[in-house]
Amino acid sequence: MSGRLNDSPRGSRGSREAKMQSIYGMSRQKLVEVEFNEKSKECLEWIEKILAIDLKEKSFYEALQSGEILCALFQLADPNSKIRVKKPSTPFLAAENINSFLNGCRNLGMKESVRFNIINF
Repeated sequence: MSGRLNDSPRGSRGSREAKMQSIYGMSRQKLVEVEFNEKSKECLEWIEKILAIDLKEKSFYEALQSGEILCALFQLADPNSKIRVKKPSTPFLAAENINSFLNGCRNLGMKESVRFNIINF
């Protein structure tokens, strides 16, 4: 190791972030936020196409918070599932929808490490 700052992984990462900031004029946090917004939009467009619904006026969180869309997508993935979608009139019923989705994912063998937790909502 030559002892130069750029030889370390941290120095390389720092210089890469500095380069990104100079190109895009944004902080790392802002770049992550922009990427999340772009991916969220792509995901909502995919959901609209798959379920033939209109979500144009909803944010990613608003679209998924009731759990109805998650359950509908799961039913498409596993038509033999016994997941029932409930019209959530309370946060408790929305949580039941989300838990049904998560339990279905677990039953299909999805690893816990790639599933989100209801607390994330």
